[in-house]
Amino acid sequence: MIYILAPFNLHINTTSRNRILSFYKAIKAHGLDVTFINPPLIGRDREIYLNGLLNDNSIDKDSLVNIPLQESVPDRIVSALVKKPNYKTAFALLNLSYLILSGKDFNYPSQSLNSYFKTTPLNTEDVLLASAPPSTLLVDARKIAKKAGCKLILDYRDPWTYGYKPIDSMPLINDLKKYKSRAEENKCLEYATLVNCDSASVKKLFPRKFHHKINPILNGANLQAIDLNRIEERNPSFRIVYLGTIYNDQLIDESFFTVVKGFINQKQINKGQFELVFIGSAKNQRLRHIISAHQLNDFALITERVEISKAMEIAYTASAFLHLKYGSRAEVDTSKHLDYLALQKPILLPVTDNGNVASLIKKDNAGYVAESTEQCFAVIEELWNKHQRGESMKTPRSPEFLYSISREAEANKLVDLIKKHCLG
Repeated sequence: MIYILAPFNLHINTTSRNRILSFYKAIKAHGLDVTFINPPLIGRDREIYLNGLLNDNSIDKDSLVNIPLQESVPDRIVSALVKKPNYKTAFALLNLSYLILSGKDFNYPSQSLNSYFKTTPLNTEDVLLASAPPSTLLVDARKIAKKAGCKLILDYRDPWTYGYKPIDSMPLINDLKKYKSRAEENKCLEYATLVNCDSASVKKLFPRKFHHKINPILNGANLQAIDLNRIEERNPSFRIVYLGTIYNDQLIDESFFTVVKGFINQKQINKGQFELVFIGSAKNQRLRHIISAHQLNDFALITERVEISKAMEIAYTASAFLHLKYGSRAEVDTSKHLDYLALQKPILLPVTDNGNVASLIKKDNAGYVAESTEQCFAVIEELWNKHQRGESMKTPRSPEFLYSISREAEANKLVDLIKKHCLG
């Protein structure tokens, strides 16, 4: 049996859910036995994500185990604090204290998971797949797998102590995590049979002694959620769309917004003709401040996190898609990029990251990488003029190309690795 440990409750619409759900479907399609272990929705998550909870039938009921909630003392404290106005500060301080004492965070209901496997122990022929962050899940998975003597697969969506600094993290906290958690990560890497990471460049950030077991499994496009026939050739309004969470580190450089403001003023564009659409970015207050500071409120739409089908409804109307670099990081492979490719509209990186995002755009001739504000202005002008002439904004892609960038293609790579290294 292959057990997939969900990093967060599966009713929460996250990139992590879509990634491991593709693993589940591919494993099942190959006729292998698979069980999803779904952690409980702990108090703080219910408070934060209540409006975004999903109800779907993506997972067969006979393949799903919903483990009951057993909150630890830190879980109960945070669940109480989250209802307070300053919960983020309290949470950060509590998590920092826990990190200093234990070397790991408590962003996962470990007590619930460990209790389940005490009553339902694994066999030596079983395979345990754990996806992180949270890194605590990798620690728990190693201990559970080692006790049973079974195979372990670690799936990294973001780095732990090896790799680039986590997005929006504080340098002091990041250094402390490396100091307190590096030994624990090494134990996990040493025990694991296979390790996934989300790009070839991230693989290079791990110690060479682990490279033989590390395989890039990309965050593929959500093709199953995209109706290719509904992608609009040209929406009446010129729309630059950003999909998903936006981080403060992406907003350090405000030059894109300065360029957009200058372009709108120079062309005397009216409300409704030009739109910046940020899907799922409503919780970022810095974004709202920047939009207001650049007098773009009449030209911006910012939505709450929505189900992927609703996000695609808006994405079909895009004239172009937007990337924003992740501070000084060059190694980030953002999951939205392949969705952008599948949605077949030009992609704009208004300030180059001199790294993965720029390289991916250039590799597939998928859009524009600006090296200066002047270039960014020129790109927006080129796209705007094309739209104003009534031309199609689509960049058609072949079925073969679309499959090659899909989550399904990446998940099938993982199944082949599992068959080769973990089974029989």
